[in-house]
Amino acid sequence: MHIHIPDGFLPIWLWVLGYMLMMLFIYIALTKINEDNPKKIVWASAIAAMMLVAMSIPLGIPYHLNLTVLAGIILGPWWSLLACFVVNGVLASFGHGGITIVGLNTLITWFEALTGLYLYKNLRKMLEKASITVGISTWTSLTLSALLVIGLVAVSGVNPALAMHHETSTGQISITTFAFLTLFFALPGAAVEGVITALILAYIKRVRPTLFEEEGL
Repeated sequence: MHIHIPDGFLPIWLWVLGYMLMMLFIYIALTKINEDNPKKIVWASAIAAMMLVAMSIPLGIPYHLNLTVLAGIILGPWWSLLACFVVNGVLASFGHGGITIVGLNTLITWFEALTGLYLYKNLRKMLEKASITVGISTWTSLTLSALLVIGLVAVSGVNPALAMHHETSTGQISITTFAFLTLFFALPGAAVEGVITALILAYIKRVRPTLFEEEGL
């Protein structure tokens, strides 16, 4: 999930706060990745490219694939942040949301990556089948992200229709309608993404099992 509000609508304090928090976490990330596996930059580039393609594919509904949980599990907390920043920056430069929303969208997508990663690691201790663990982690993470987006749109005070994809963003809608539409598409969409994420991870594990061994996954 992320917000598609064009420039000029969000209150200044909100998008500035988003940028400030994003830059703070990126600064921390840059200090942390020096201690990380240098091979991660290759995986970060590949995963970011996959995320960019997934988020760019129109599905005809106000939902698209994110692959953020995949990024969290493969890249870890800090490299996934950098991947989210790059992807949201590129998307904004092509008009997929405004430039002012990049900070908030980076934080939202990173939230998905983080929650997905930590849910996966904790559920993996309890559930034997990795695919089920990935599916549950992805669905839960994206559902929480949808609730976060609803909360941010409510706090912003903008017309919630602006935050929808262009296919449905006409006229004025209430925050209640926005919340209903968001969850109506996000809940099944997150389930589908859970299956896709599990399949991608299963394939990566089959061709590069050492990656999972190195990361303790």
